[in-house]
Amino acid sequence: GTRINISGATSATYVPSTTTAPFNVPGTYYIYRNAAVSSSNNTGESPYIASNESNAAIITVNSLPATPTISAGGPTTFCAGGSVTLTSSTGSSYLWSTGATTSSIRPTTAGSYTVQVTSASGCQSSSSAAAVVTVNALPAIISQPSTATQNLCLNASASSLSVTTTGTGLVYQWYKNTSNSNSGGSLISGATSSS
Repeated sequence: GTRINISGATSATYVPSTTTAPFNVPGTYYIYRNAAVSSSNNTGESPYIASNESNAAIITVNSLPATPTISAGGPTTFCAGGSVTLTSSTGSSYLWSTGATTSSIRPTTAGSYTVQVTSASGCQSSSSAAAVVTVNALPAIISQPSTATQNLCLNASASSLSVTTTGTGLVYQWYKNTSNSNSGGSLISGATSSS
């Protein structure tokens, strides 16, 4: 190959850096030292009377893996108690911002999640763009409808039933049941407000 002098590398010790030339390009490099000794008594054209080269040290500079991407296995906005699977693009190993080291995680809490991948050569990528997970609180009923029995004649109107809830953007649906239970039953068509 072509011999290239390394600028500034003029002492007995040299520490290569992959952030500066010539080692900031992936590849294999063979590095050796040339030592030359000059004589103060030599008055010829060249003052150097002795030189030698060290054995070559081999340095392999590996490419960094591509910055990974995160794909979501479902909506990243959901209600408390839910979750979503976040999966990294391919790597030999993984490191999530949570500390997890699997290719996928299943967060249940709100936050920004990133991942880095490591290649087979042991080089780590930059962090991915963040996957933002939003968790909405469950609505809470803070005022219940009256449970007092209303005895009605046919064709009469009942007293209004209403609830007071916490939360925003709520959608209501009232149900009827044949037993004293708040599960199951049949929805009441058009009964989609808080009262």
